[in-house]
Amino acid sequence: MFDMAHLRATAEKCKNWGRWGPDDEMGTLNFIGPDQVKAAAGLVKKGKTISLGLNFDRFGPQAGLWGNRFNPIHTMLATGTDAVAGNQDANGIRYADDMVSLPLQCGTQWDALGHIFYDDYMWNGYDARLVDSDGAQKNGIEKVKHKM
Repeated sequence: MFDMAHLRATAEKCKNWGRWGPDDEMGTLNFIGPDQVKAAAGLVKKGKTISLGLNFDRFGPQAGLWGNRFNPIHTMLATGTDAVAGNQDANGIRYADDMVSLPLQCGTQWDALGHIFYDDYMWNGYDARLVDSDGAQKNGIEKVKHKM
């Protein structure tokens, strides 16, 4: 059973807002520098890859537990059957085309520090309203692009 009091107590105990200054937007990624990247690369022993991804389809992980999230909806806009039926012959080029509709949290992703709010704040004490319909004005994923 979910215990909000325990979560809040743990958050207060572990919170390190301000550790890297009042303007920080990278959090513990501040620990990663060139030496750490080089050391991590040296840990590779076999050259084996392991996928951390999920299938990008209607069988994804969303079960309606978080807001209005749903699994990706894949729609074919043009297909091989369209091409063979002559539906694409006006331009002389035959093709397949598709689109995907999805909430960005529907599967595998990297969450930025602006993704979760603690009361009315996000990482480092920034006002939660700094994530609005234009996106994250603070703590966006673009802030960490050189660390990942």
